[in-house]
Amino acid sequence: MATTIQIKRGTTAQVDAITPSSGEPVWETDGLKLAIGDGATAGGKHVAMGDIGDYVAKALFDAYSILMATTDNTPVALTVAEQTLVGRITGGAIASLTVAQIITLLALPQFTKAMVIIDLSGGAVSGIPILHTSRALTLLKAIILYTELSSADAGVTITIGKEASSAYYYTGTSEISKAQWYELDVTLLATDVAVGDTVICGCAGGKVGTGEVLIFLEYKVN
Repeated sequence: MATTIQIKRGTTAQVDAITPSSGEPVWETDGLKLAIGDGATAGGKHVAMGDIGDYVAKALFDAYSILMATTDNTPVALTVAEQTLVGRITGGAIASLTVAQIITLLALPQFTKAMVIIDLSGGAVSGIPILHTSRALTLLKAIILYTELSSADAGVTITIGKEASSAYYYTGTSEISKAQWYELDVTLLATDVAVGDTVICGCAGGKVGTGEVLIFLEYKVN
């Protein structure tokens, strides 16, 4: 007749109530877990079961899921949608991250730039595109940079706007007698750029002498 070897066993509560000797195995009959004593830890130390990964996967995982835990020994499945990055920000749980959170984690610049050159001494121009967007934006700054020495005659009107309103963001008169690379930091009348907007600029033209300028916009994605 075969010999049966049994080790010390009991319910989880019963096992937790004893402190197994160092190297002593104990079996939890209700939790189906094996623990090995170290002579100091109540209930012993649980031993990883060979099929636990398969058990967890079958019990928790659907397609396109990952295993996560917000507290010790409490694994749960987190389903990851398409075009999604998963991470953890300071003080937060593991979760899908927003665009703003990703930018912060990667320490990316919070803004970008767009620019176009117009010649104030040429003919009147309008509807010159600076940028077009498929995302909502916020304008942070607009600068008119004089790439040529500005002559002393009267200035001409410069506008920054969008297709529905050519002076939505700015309208003003160019500076006269300014050195090359003079920067004019203009005050914006509005800062919102909606999905599908095209930001444009224009000028009345006709300036005598030189007067080429660069329209420079700084903006962030919302």
